[in-house]
Amino acid sequence: MTRLWRSGPPLAVDTDADGSPLSFHWNGDAHRTGTMCNTWRVHSEWWRTPIWRDYYKIETTDGFLCIIYHDLVKDTWHLARIYD
Repeated sequence: MTRLWRSGPPLAVDTDADGSPLSFHWNGDAHRTGTMCNTWRVHSEWWRTPIWRDYYKIETTDGFLCIIYHDLVKDTWHLARIYD
């Protein structure tokens, strides 16, 4: 079962020089990126309220599997999905 948020909770994210996540803090815990499973960009609804996001499916070093995204319009990071 997974948990999916339409507008995920905000995250504090540390990135490398290219902007890819190295670690993030959620729910009082620090999670370090282990395996980057997949990345993709969504750029839609540019004619209305634009959605422009970079998504990252990550398995952390402690085995936490999730999807986080960087909202490129607002320059904020969010948790989108947790896998269990």
